[in-house]
Amino acid sequence: MPILRRAIELSQHNVYWHCRLIFQLA
Repeated sequence: MPILRRAIELSQHNVYWHCRLIFQLA
């Protein structure tokens, strides 16, 4: 399922940016 795989990639990417934001604000 390409859609499901795309959703997983997007969620992982969002987690990556979320951690970056927290790291910068810390």
